[in-house]
Formats: sequence, structure tokens, C-alpha cells
Amino acid sequence: MFAPPDPISDTHGYCVWTINDDSIQAFILQHVCKQDYKDIYNLPSSHAMFLELCKHYEKLGSHMQILLMEKAIRMEFAPGTCLCQTWDELDTLMRKIKAIGPLDYNQLQITCVIKGLGKHYKHLQSTLQSIMNQPNFTLRDIGSCIIEEDNLICNCEEQGLLPTSTAFASQTVSKPYTRMTCSHCKHIGHFAEFCVQPRGKMASCILDKAKAAYHVS
Repeated sequence: MFAPPDPISDTHGYCVWTINDDSIQAFILQHVCKQDYKDIYNLPSSHAMFLELCKHYEKLGSHMQILLMEKAIRMEFAPGTCLCQTWDELDTLMRKIKAIGPLDYNQLQITCVIKGLGKHYKHLQSTLQSIMNQPNFTLRDIGSCIIEEDNLICNCEEQGLLPTSTAFASQTVSKPYTRMTCSHCKHIGHFAEFCVQPRGKMASCILDKAKAAYHVS
């Protein structure tokens, strides 16, 4: 943060400052990841480099910390991508997460709730997002909103304005398994390829042999 001396009135001091600043720049560039290197290598001073790195790693907030954590958990080493490249990206993410500070577990819970509402309750998600920035907002406010929404859904179900929870659940149940039916004899339990009835493909075989052939297939 020390300002450089005037190059005309204090030439010696300016040279010392420049040499020291170049040394600090080299030290910073030697200890950052490849992505950070690309972002800061052309900046004019070590102080400018330092400020740019602060933007990347500090004062991002708990919400950003959790999003970065999710991104890090989902990251995978994949064929076709240099392992060192993936490692460098993961290392960058983890250093960003650590630089933000200790994990705020209340913020973690809030983020999980907001994300969990996105698929089926977008209106409630929007409501919560709109009140999160209020100065007196707490985790308890989220619990109150969820309870109110749950009560509203129950009242609507009782009045017949919404399908019941049981009906919703039944819509997600897969169709019952349909047993195989022989197209030759129309009996259930085997296909025509293994049918031992007259003119069936295995009519001349005993039943045990047909069953064995079916299991092998």
C-alpha cells in the first residue's frame, strides 16, 4: 500500500520501490493457481494483484460459500481432462471456501431450504428470497412461512380445491408390473417361443425343458 516515490525527485527511492514491488509480484504469481495467474498477471502492481485476489476469495458471504461447496462436491475427475487441471480447479474452490471464513450452519440450512423448494414450490421460494435481505430476517421466519404454506395446502385439500397428499403420491407410483402373456395359447406366464401347447414352438418338448430354455434366455 506504500505509494511509489516520485521518479524525478527521488530516483533512488523509486528504483528501490520498483524492485521490491516486482519481487512481491513474482512471489504472488508463484503461489497462485493457474486461473488466478491468468486474472492478475497483467496488473500493474502487487497491491493491485492483492486487491483482485481479495475480490475472488474474501467477503463473498455464506451463501456463496455453500454454492462453491456444492460445486466442489459435484466435481469429478473425468477421462479426456487432465487430472492436474481438475485438481487445480478443486484446489481453487476449496481455498475460496476457506477464505470466506467458518461455515455458518444457519445459512447452510437456509440455502438447503431455498434450493429444496425450487422444483415444486417456486412461489414460496420467491417469497423467502424476497425477505432474506431484510435486516431482521432469521431462520425462524423460514419455519413460519413453511408452516403457513403447509396449513394453506391442508385447508385447500379439505375444501376440495387441491388433490390430497395421498392422491399426489399415487401419481408418482409406477404402473403395476404386467405379467407376460403367450400370443399362441393366450396363457399367462410364458411367451410363444416357449409354448408347449399344440403347434407351439416347443410343443414337442416337456414342460421342464421349456422352463429351462426360458431361464437360459
